[in-house]
Amino acid sequence: MVPALHACVMILATSHAPALSGLAARRDARRDEVGERKTSDAAMSTALRVRGGDFGITYVPDAFELTVAGVLLGAATAWASVHVVSQNDELIVERLGKFHAKLGAGLHVLLPLADKVVFKTTLREQVLDVPRLVC
Repeated sequence: MVPALHACVMILATSHAPALSGLAARRDARRDEVGERKTSDAAMSTALRVRGGDFGITYVPDAFELTVAGVLLGAATAWASVHVVSQNDELIVERLGKFHAKLGAGLHVLLPLADKVVFKTTLREQVLDVPRLVC
């Protein structure tokens, strides 16, 4: 969950903690009366997802939020593992701290946590200024 959004949920939950505890009490009373769980009240079930207790505020994400977070994390990992090397460039890759490969021009897929690009060099001609030698 985004930290700013998490902070907003925490602020809202702490400001509405008495209302949430009242909702929980009403829910328990309805369970006792009917003998089963009633979840027809959508506002109550949404409000009860954020629970305030003696140990602080806890947020319980639902399956959709966990799925979205997993997809975003997977996409970010996949995006970081693909490298495009342009013509006349080379990349030096280490796998777990040891030299693994020298990548030439083209599209390359690296292992996300094991491989790391440590050096990028150009194969173009480089002009160096060399001082005149005196005999």
